[in-house]
Amino acid sequence: MDTRFVTDLELAARFRVSRTTIWRWAAAGKLPRPVRLGGRTTRWAADEVDAAIAKWMADRDAL
Repeated sequence: MDTRFVTDLELAARFRVSRTTIWRWAAAGKLPRPVRLGGRTTRWAADEVDAAIAKWMADRDAL
């Protein structure tokens, strides 16, 4: 298994929002929960983020 992980900074750049917004979205369930790699190091699985985006698009199209 070759899971790619991304940081909150990378996600913030991707969505053009602040890092705080990324954490707010994760707390609200809009993004998957991050994986704690140890200490204060957390990352998101890129494939889970892509799945969340696909869900956003599907929900948008269902309106």
